[in-house]
Amino acid sequence: MRQRLVEARRRDSGFTLIELLIVIVILAVLAGVVVLAVRAFNDRGEEAACKSDVKAVEVAVEAYRANNGAYPGSLQDLVDAGYLREAPNDDPNTGKYRVEYDGAGGVTGYLNGSETVCAGAPATGEPGGGEEPGGEEPGEEAPGAVAGLSVGGVTQNSATISWSAPTSGGAPTGYIVQWANNSGFSGASEVSVGGTSHVLSGLSASTTYYVRVAATNGVGQSTWAETSFTTSSPPQVAPSVPTGLRHSNCSGNNSNRTCTLAWNASSGTPTPTYQWEVVRRSGSGNCTFSSGSTGYQSGTATGTSVQVSNLNRNSNGTYCFRVRATNAAGTSNWSSTYQFQP
Repeated sequence: MRQRLVEARRRDSGFTLIELLIVIVILAVLAGVVVLAVRAFNDRGEEAACKSDVKAVEVAVEAYRANNGAYPGSLQDLVDAGYLREAPNDDPNTGKYRVEYDGAGGVTGYLNGSETVCAGAPATGEPGGGEEPGGEEPGEEAPGAVAGLSVGGVTQNSATISWSAPTSGGAPTGYIVQWANNSGFSGASEVSVGGTSHVLSGLSASTTYYVRVAATNGVGQSTWAETSFTTSSPPQVAPSVPTGLRHSNCSGNNSNRTCTLAWNASSGTPTPTYQWEVVRRSGSGNCTFSSGSTGYQSGTATGTSVQVSNLNRNSNGTYCFRVRATNAAGTSNWSSTYQFQP
């Protein structure tokens, strides 16, 4: 009976020291494995976040350059212009990954406050050299300037411009066309096209226009290629004979009256100017338009009215008035003579 009780107690006793040590060693090994696995996971997450921020900054830098013609000076410029919501960390003393920008298109990410690069590279000075600041694959670059820009089919109101694809740089995905009536392209019209020609319409006759074309792709824009042309003039047409002669608004004393003489505009291209003559009618009722005749006056006008002075109303003075139109295409006949008393 006693022997059975001793055996039962022996069976109910705890772990021995050796068994406890073995368990502790096993638990320590498992804990180490877990710590290493978590640390590796954190490192991969940190690297992925670093790469993502570098890519976002590269895209923002290239978008800023495409819209403003130059790289931003700092990451804060991208935030101020609305290309980034906030600037990524660029302080090497935080112990976290950081993104550095060199002000010339180069974006580089570093891991955990170290000099280990996660993504990006400083600017090379040339689009397409090495790893692109814009995150493009090596070899991609902005297109070169278009070749052979020319103008044809010029009319009074339209012209066709054409060019050849660039022979250098990256392949273009489209073209920007601008035109204006000044060499500084102030207030220029602009259109984006996919081909290598474009028809300009709605132009003004006899006007010099300045045109420029640039090639574009996802990396950037080429330099401008420029030319100019002048639209043709409308056909010249000799003017018609003026009509509707009349007088009005006479004032002054009888020996020195001033009247407004007017007429209807003549047709013709280009717009005509006018020659007019006034003479005092002789007693016999004839109107002799010559420099030696009494009260003779003559002149030119760009509009359709003139003011004539030194008109004498004494002795029922009556005057004769006539007009003709002239332009580069010719001169009309004199109008019918209009007689009036000032």
